[in-house]
Amino acid sequence: MLQDRWSSYFGAAFENDSIVGSEFSPRVAFNYLTNPNESFRLVLARASRSPDLLEEKAQWDYTVTNLDNPVSPPSNEARFYLSGVAEGRLKPEHIISREIGYYNGSLFSDTEFDIKFFYDELDDLIENPLNINLRSFAINNDGQAKIR
Repeated sequence: MLQDRWSSYFGAAFENDSIVGSEFSPRVAFNYLTNPNESFRLVLARASRSPDLLEEKAQWDYTVTNLDNPVSPPSNEARFYLSGVAEGRLKPEHIISREIGYYNGSLFSDTEFDIKFFYDELDDLIENPLNINLRSFAINNDGQAKIR
């Protein structure tokens, strides 16, 4: 029967983060089975990634040790008074993903074939998380990407 060839999947995740709030991530997929070993699929999903603790809450300073000429004898340590502090205003990153795929798993061998065409749009990407230092803690949500 034609109805037996179609299957659908619906899913969602809900996250409540004390740093950035609540996020809802739905997913829907439809599969059409041409036979027990062959199918076509259509998938649409939205997801998010919250900023991690370094990106959102970092705060540090440096202590210099083993000074040849101590600043305050008898200690040979000094505190470096320039500190790095995250601004704490980041939003979650978002992705909307679209996929069309084909799967073929043969009954007569161990070979499987799976191909997909996808288009992903990523917004509010957190930029420069690896380029932070004490003078510039410039992390923002200005990034975007489109992946095919």
